[in-house]
Amino acid sequence: MIKQVVFLLLTLSCILVSPSRSETVDLSNFNEKLEQANNLDGIAAGSPEAVLLESLNEISSGLSGKELTPEEIETALTLIDSTDLIEEALPKETSISFGDNFLVGSDLSVSDLTNSSFFLNALSAKKLSKVQSIESLSSSNDTLLAGIQNKVLELSNTNVSDLISELETTPEIDLVQLTSAIDGMGEQLSSTINQAEN
Repeated sequence: MIKQVVFLLLTLSCILVSPSRSETVDLSNFNEKLEQANNLDGIAAGSPEAVLLESLNEISSGLSGKELTPEEIETALTLIDSTDLIEEALPKETSISFGDNFLVGSDLSVSDLTNSSFFLNALSAKKLSKVQSIESLSSSNDTLLAGIQNKVLELSNTNVSDLISELETTPEIDLVQLTSAIDGMGEQLSSTINQAEN
């Protein structure tokens, strides 16, 4: 199952813009890999893998043989990015374990926490920008790409407006403040326990 998921994800990386000045999208390698994916056994109908495969087939049929301007190629990349909404539903079979007291004594500095906060907030901002581009494409006048985008959104069962609202209202992460609050609560808890014991 995981091999199938990895194979499907690798097909996304096979879309190449032709190096010539013809401004066409060369999907031959992508279509070959897609045909192999279409012939895989064991992909359950309605599963996230099947939905992703159907979306890739929609993209392939919509873009094959079309000459695109550089702007349309950029828009096609937004379309491909939108398959991330489906990938989020793929099974995640990762097991990570840490030893007891893993972070005890780690001595993360304020700088470490600030950098981590910046990184996490940048990821959130990037996702918001990507989803806004997807929404913009889905309502654009480009009937070909907008139609494919709407099909991908339908397959992903995602309400883009709700997702944008959720991302816009998500507070920024401040690990320095969070750490200080946890330390304060720990001290208050210790003080309360000491008072209860006396």
